[in-house]
Amino acid sequence: MRAEGFSEAAREAGLHAAIWNNDAMSTEAGRACAERLLALPGSEQPDAVFATNDAMALGFLDGLRGHRSIPDDIALIGFDNLPAADWPPYRLTTFEQPLEEMMRRLIAHVDVHGDGHLGGQTDDQQPQEESEPRARLIHCKPKLITRMTAGKTE
Repeated sequence: MRAEGFSEAAREAGLHAAIWNNDAMSTEAGRACAERLLALPGSEQPDAVFATNDAMALGFLDGLRGHRSIPDDIALIGFDNLPAADWPPYRLTTFEQPLEEMMRRLIAHVDVHGDGHLGGQTDDQQPQEESEPRARLIHCKPKLITRMTAGKTE
């Protein structure tokens, strides 16, 4: 869903976003993405990368060391604001989830709509199928933590 949201925002801004899916969201997967990017002809390499979590972004950054300059050649943004994102070798620009707001809104949603069971089911019922699984999503805007990997911000 993070990739979908990013792609939608890019389209709305008139930009094209290519999505690379990975089975794992790990530093190793990030390094593999860096290798994949480095194998592309220079004209096909992106100006910026959004990694759907910080672990992938940190691995991606490690994989580019000595080959590309971040952010001069490629800007990089992660998601989650892991403690390592602020370490001097990384200084990763990232999004931070508003955990307190998320919990407050979740509890309020359960108070209004819940009966103490997930999906509104009782112990003797089977889980209910939802016609629109995203209908129950509660969206909370993440906070952008600007560091060194996204370049200058205006």
